[in-house]
Amino acid sequence: MIGLGDLTMTTGNLVITGLFSHTGGFDPGTGTVTYVGLGSSNARNTTYNNLVFSNTGTRHFSGNFTVNNNLTINAGAFVDLNTGVMSVGGDVIVDEALNDGILSMTGATR
Repeated sequence: MIGLGDLTMTTGNLVITGLFSHTGGFDPGTGTVTYVGLGSSNARNTTYNNLVFSNTGTRHFSGNFTVNNNLTINAGAFVDLNTGVMSVGGDVIVDEALNDGILSMTGATR
């Protein structure tokens, strides 16, 4: 998704199969953003309501991002924070098939 101007979600699911390089404002509303697709791609550093990573591949963040509600990481999906910080207000749900349901985190704060 590439574009300018503000993007406002109210409810529902925004499915992103490639690059999310929208440069305007983003209001997540009460909806869910789902990153799908194969291979490696960049994800947007922003605030999400619910965030889901599906399918194989790595989503790269170049800075901080916030999930107001739940974060879901499905089997085969990887999240690369680089030096960024991920803040989650709700549950972190990791598919049991992903490393036996283990989520590995490093850093000073978990």
